[in-house]
Amino acid sequence: MEFSDIPPGGPPPTSWWERLDDIDTDIIGLTGEVRRVATGLEEIRADLDGVEARAAQLASDTESADELPPLPGPEANEPEGSGPEDSEAAEGPPPLDMRILVAWVRDHLALVFQRKIPQNSAPHWCRQWWQHPEAIVRFEALRRAWMASVAEPGAEMANYLILVDQHLAVLMGEHGPFTGCTGGQHRPDSQSRYLGQDDPGEAYYLALEAADHPRPEAVA
Repeated sequence: MEFSDIPPGGPPPTSWWERLDDIDTDIIGLTGEVRRVATGLEEIRADLDGVEARAAQLASDTESADELPPLPGPEANEPEGSGPEDSEAAEGPPPLDMRILVAWVRDHLALVFQRKIPQNSAPHWCRQWWQHPEAIVRFEALRRAWMASVAEPGAEMANYLILVDQHLAVLMGEHGPFTGCTGGQHRPDSQSRYLGQDDPGEAYYLALEAADHPRPEAVA
């Protein structure tokens, strides 16, 4: 405020002086805020300097590692002619994925093949087939056979359908895992039972090993 702004009749009203005090308070507050911001910027700069130094160190370590001779990998011991197919064969088939299998059975079997499903006699079906371990194994085998058939020209699809009929006959037969699932509805109290197994004792394995590797006869 300039002195020319003061009314000629005397000093400015009290509210003017209060306004000046408020302005002084605001200036002091802003000064403190600017100092806090400046301190924060200095801390950020220090952090950036540390990051840049770390990045430079990592780049130097990478350059040093690039200068070293490459470590021998599995391909160094592979015979000539081995390629991706041999690697896939060594790795074995992919693991079972139930999400893929459930969708495949739905789209290629459950919504494609039709059968008359009576209440108390064969053929039996279970709409919750994924509750039966044997069904999971057989359907996964069929899915892999289907993948092989669509990849090969000729009569492979017909051979795949023969496999489908064989597996469905076992699953839906009078003695299959779906015997207790009447009308297509899953029933946990099925009459079918796991085949079971009694493991042999250690003497059994020892006798087999002795038969495969007989001891040399003692020299008289």
